[in-house]
Amino acid sequence: MTSRGMGILFTSLRMFLRRTIRKQANNYVVTYGKHKKVQSFLGVHMLSNKQMPGHVRKLTRSTSRKPKNDRSLLDSLELLMIDTLLGGNISLQDQVKFHECKECLAGDGEYAKIGNFVLYRKHEQIYIGSLKKVVVLQSKQEMTTVAFVKRGECTTDIQKNCQKVQESDRTEAVKTTDILNAVHTIHDCKGGYCRIAENQSGQYLKHSSHPVHIINKFRLSKLPDTLTDI
Repeated sequence: MTSRGMGILFTSLRMFLRRTIRKQANNYVVTYGKHKKVQSFLGVHMLSNKQMPGHVRKLTRSTSRKPKNDRSLLDSLELLMIDTLLGGNISLQDQVKFHECKECLAGDGEYAKIGNFVLYRKHEQIYIGSLKKVVVLQSKQEMTTVAFVKRGECTTDIQKNCQKVQESDRTEAVKTTDILNAVHTIHDCKGGYCRIAENQSGQYLKHSSHPVHIINKFRLSKLPDTLTDI
C-alpha cells in the first residue's frame, strides 16, 4: 500500500473512532468530564490563550485592594540572589515595588502553589524542588517575576515501588518562566506515623513533621517516568 493510501486509511480509522466514542458516551458523561475540577483531579490542564508560562496570580493585596508593596518580603540574602539572577542592582532601586503572589503558571499549563513541588530549570539543568516564595518586582519600565525554590532530593523506594522526595537545605532563585512542571505529591503518612485527631468539627488527619513526600505517578502529567535521575 502506498503512503497516500496509508494516510487515507488512518484518517478514516480516526474518524470512525471519534464517531464511536461520541455515540457510546452519554451527554452527561461528556459534560462531567469537561468540568474544571474533574480535569484538575485527573491532571488535565489546558494552557490559556491569554496567559503564558511564568504568569503569576493571587497577589497579596492591601486594604484598598491594590497589590501590597512590601520590601520586607525579602531578606538581604534573597535580595542578593535576585540581583545575581537578574544581573544588576535592581532590588536596590527605590522605584521598584515588591509584590508577593501565591501561584505561578508552570510550563505544563498547571498553576503551582506555594508549598508544591515543581520541576525547574537552573543553568540548563532540570531539578526538583519545593516552591517557597513568588515575588513580583515592578518598575516603571518592566515587571519581573522571581520564584524561590528549595531544591529537593528524590529517591526510589524499591519495596513500595514508588518515588519519594524531600527538601534539602539549598534555596535557589529562578525566573517563574523556568518553572516547568507542577509535581503532585502525597505526604508519606505511614513513614511519618500521622494520626487521626479530633476537634469540635470532627475527625481529621494530623500530619507529622516527617519531611518525605510520595510522588503521585498515577496522575496524568508530562513528568518523566523517573525523577531520581534529575
